[in-house]
Amino acid sequence: MISLNKQVDYGVQFLITLSQLEEKQQISLRTFTNEHNMSFLFLQRIAALLKGAGLITATKGAHGGYTLAKKAEDITFLDIYEAIEGAYGAATCLKKGCSCPREQACDSRMFFSVLQKDLRVFMKGYTLADMADLSRA
Repeated sequence: MISLNKQVDYGVQFLITLSQLEEKQQISLRTFTNEHNMSFLFLQRIAALLKGAGLITATKGAHGGYTLAKKAEDITFLDIYEAIEGAYGAATCLKKGCSCPREQACDSRMFFSVLQKDLRVFMKGYTLADMADLSRA
């Protein structure tokens, strides 16, 4: 089964909220986590990953907070996933830098290669703007 972990889930929720802010408006992690009943420290780690990937920006200080670094239309689900989880691989052996001693004799490698290609295309096909629109539906 293909499933997403809680980090990706929380990251998407946080980014959807940021995408719905008015221009020049920002939100603090504390405010967001209180409103969404989430762990502050957990989201802080996720926010650091999103910031490191250039998806969000942070302003420090008493009136600081987070905003999107790009337009919601320019952030894909794949961008979000890979910012949090690293390079997507449908199977561990297909991730960059991984090798398997059974690579040449593996009966499922070709299937997982095709699956990975198709899922990457699918994940690139949904933007943060699309996700925000679906959240309002």
